[in-house]
Amino acid sequence: MSQIKIAKRYAQALFDSANETEKLAVLEDIKAVEILLHENTQLNKLLNDESVSAKVKTDALAHIFSKATPLFKQILSLLCSKRRESVLPELIQSYIALYNNSKQIVQVHIKSSVPLQSSTEEEVRNIVQKTTSAKEIQITNEIDSRLMGGLIIRFGDTLIDTSIKSKLTKLKQEFNIA
Repeated sequence: MSQIKIAKRYAQALFDSANETEKLAVLEDIKAVEILLHENTQLNKLLNDESVSAKVKTDALAHIFSKATPLFKQILSLLCSKRRESVLPELIQSYIALYNNSKQIVQVHIKSSVPLQSSTEEEVRNIVQKTTSAKEIQITNEIDSRLMGGLIIRFGDTLIDTSIKSKLTKLKQEFNIA
């Protein structure tokens, strides 16, 4: 079974086990773990080192996340005891997706060559609102000067690429074919 399928099953079990209050608390725990995994290479090495015993990993995670919800600590312990701690990044993404889906929250990731103006952000909100009927839209803006202008908008399975870089690449392909 693939890592993603395994992670989705653990995330679904965690989500189903939590009541409404716990779901939000677990989400906060998960986001904290996501940040920590991104910033701390030593933790990643520990979790991915197969020579380290499950007990050592469980104890380390229990210490690091001592203030986490009991439910989240249980899933971390279960992952370690089953030697599945490597699925933690996928579990994080799956849980966030489950939570957002349940609350009709749509995350929009926008790449642009310059910071978005509020009017542009509002236009994007309107487009996403019409497309998804979301109750809440969360926008993150990543600056990428290589785009030379335009936007790349990604939400759910939708990708809207209006970047100048993309248009130039398409033109180059058309001229090479002709």
